[in-house]
Amino acid sequence: MKRTGLIIIAIIVLSLISLLGYRSYKSTGELQKKRLYEDSIRVADSIAAIEAAEEEYQRQMAIEKEQEEFGLEVSNDVPNPTVGSTIIGFEYYGMINEKYPIVMRLGWRKPNEIGGSYYYVKNGSNNTLELSGSMNSNDYMILKEYNSAGENTGTFEGKWSLNSYSGTFTNYKGVKMPFKLYSETTATNDSDIIFNSYQNSRFNYTITYPSFLNKRQESENGDGCKFYMDDNTYLIVSGMYNALDESIISRYNEYKSKSVTYSIQKDNWFVISDYTSDGNIFYTKTALQNGVFFTATFYYPVKDKDKYNSVIKKIFTNFPLKSNTSSISNSLSSFFSKNVGKYPSDINLLEFPLLKTRLIALVGNNNYNFIKTYFQVVTPIKIGFNKNPNLYEVSGGEEHNCMSNNTTIVYNQQLDNLTVQLIKEGSDPFIFQEKKDDSPFE
Repeated sequence: MKRTGLIIIAIIVLSLISLLGYRSYKSTGELQKKRLYEDSIRVADSIAAIEAAEEEYQRQMAIEKEQEEFGLEVSNDVPNPTVGSTIIGFEYYGMINEKYPIVMRLGWRKPNEIGGSYYYVKNGSNNTLELSGSMNSNDYMILKEYNSAGENTGTFEGKWSLNSYSGTFTNYKGVKMPFKLYSETTATNDSDIIFNSYQNSRFNYTITYPSFLNKRQESENGDGCKFYMDDNTYLIVSGMYNALDESIISRYNEYKSKSVTYSIQKDNWFVISDYTSDGNIFYTKTALQNGVFFTATFYYPVKDKDKYNSVIKKIFTNFPLKSNTSSISNSLSSFFSKNVGKYPSDINLLEFPLLKTRLIALVGNNNYNFIKTYFQVVTPIKIGFNKNPNLYEVSGGEEHNCMSNNTTIVYNQQLDNLTVQLIKEGSDPFIFQEKKDDSPFE
């Protein structure tokens, strides 16, 4: 309608000019005829310009409509929109169930209507799943996932902010899994905030580390690992037996005596942070669990102090992650299996965390110390105790008095049962059993 009105006005103007030109031509001849021709050209050019402007207007309207339909334009009602590489909106990086790295892009169609897409990192950015949903006044966002056939195959729901989006993801089978995503500016400006897990088999602990530390170097004795991006940004993690029987407080005071910038100690752990000799920052956490000190230290440049805050929180909050009961049992069975024929002193048997924990729980601290004291003349680990192929056995006694102060440890891999026989000078043998229905000494 707007275009038609403009054209009609232009035609009326042209008609008036033509009429005036005709009257003038009658009286003035060829001069007026020339002016009439020039005026006609100007009006024609004006109409062409109007048509071109109208076409450009319609083209821009079509583009805006397409952007609105696909969520490519962020509404002015959304605070502080950021610009990503492909869309105007928000981009998040993180994991589903702490196993599946994803990248999510969101845009606002209206203040509370959201559209976007996401992809699994392992599948690549060309394999996206579409998202559509809404957010209530409490910033609780629900997004439905759609595959290429338009089928609803999953749902994200949780708390949204400019820096993160976290909650529960439900897949097409109805299985619910936690997810947590961070905006690209939360921790690094040029790296996806995707976290991996490392599990140490010797001490059976786990730590979460960021994927931008993409190089790794295992320690020679198997107690830990170094993860690094370069010489200034790296993470070192390790485990160590508490051979000197230190307390967590004494170890903490040793670090704190060096006048560090930041320190805190609670329960069985402490945190220390300070500057290195070359002007970088280090952040370290040490925890004492079941006779083992677990330590992780993150080194990074001062200039990156702010952008690594969330990374540090993710690494250290739950370090060291504890293994569940089943993994402990499996690890103990695996430990005996791979060490058949080895002597206790070769593998520091009594300080192996999983065995030590169960021994102390079974016989008590005093008897455990008795075992350590008199475990001097020892046998290698054997399998087939009392001709039972499921029983591992190892024993040790006092030097020159082996028959008077002696310990025999038997582990039943089929029943996951630990049995200990203690012989103390002047006393009858003591039998300690985790499971009463398993009596290997009878």
